[in-house]
Amino acid sequence: MKHDMSDTLHDSIKKEWLDRWKERLGNPTQTPRQVLRTYVQELDITVAGLDDAMEWELWDDDGSDDDPTDE
Repeated sequence: MKHDMSDTLHDSIKKEWLDRWKERLGNPTQTPRQVLRTYVQELDITVAGLDDAMEWELWDDDGSDDDPTDE
């Protein structure tokens, strides 16, 4: 899917992600991609392996900023 996106759309998604989480992230110097790479390296898995392990249908897409760990 990522390879089918235009650069404009990719940049827009990245900006929206950073805007949504800026309160918790502060002023991040790392991009989401760098965080992902560090995460999978620490777990000694691949990005594809992480993608396969994700339960995507459980992700809430209603736009709320609720933290699932608060429940």
